[in-house]
Amino acid sequence: MKADNDIFKKIADQYVEVYGEKAKRELAEIERENKITASPGLEKRVWAGISGRRRYAPWFGMLAACVLMLIALPRLIKLFDTPPMTSTGDQIADKTGSYELLSLSFEMPENFSVEKVEQDIEKTIYYLADSRLDDVVMTMEKVSESKEYGELRPLIINDTTVYGASRAEFKILKFEKDDVLYVLTCKHDINTLLELSENIV
Repeated sequence: MKADNDIFKKIADQYVEVYGEKAKRELAEIERENKITASPGLEKRVWAGISGRRRYAPWFGMLAACVLMLIALPRLIKLFDTPPMTSTGDQIADKTGSYELLSLSFEMPENFSVEKVEQDIEKTIYYLADSRLDDVVMTMEKVSESKEYGELRPLIINDTTVYGASRAEFKILKFEKDDVLYVLTCKHDINTLLELSENIV
């Protein structure tokens, strides 16, 4: 706000200076045309008017700031009303909207902590920080029927079948629990995902 006031004060000061120069030019023009020499009293009245305008300069700046705020306010409201975007360009659904944020129903290993949570339409995305530097991204999505797992290899964890793959770029693990589809990915080691999934299934 101080920066805005400084800008508008500078504008007001420039306005006063320009007006003062204009008043001096007009006074000189009157003297030339009418052959009247300006009396000290007249000159004082001219500069008194300019000084009066200088006194009102701060009010001019404040008025200009108010006008700019009134113009900008509708745009600001629209900006904050727009849902944020995900990294894929999709709008994140409001937690109070038609999609429910799925909460964690299990206890995580000590080396994991929740860093961030997002709601991307029907998927809840948890970003899990790993103290051993193999962070995990876990999505949870309500499902009404079993999903196809393509080329993922079946594995047995706690008598439950999960499906995973270890690729050069990333590691992935998918499974269903209580009508929720879990998709876990990390960068370095498939065992990071297996350890985490043992606490879920």
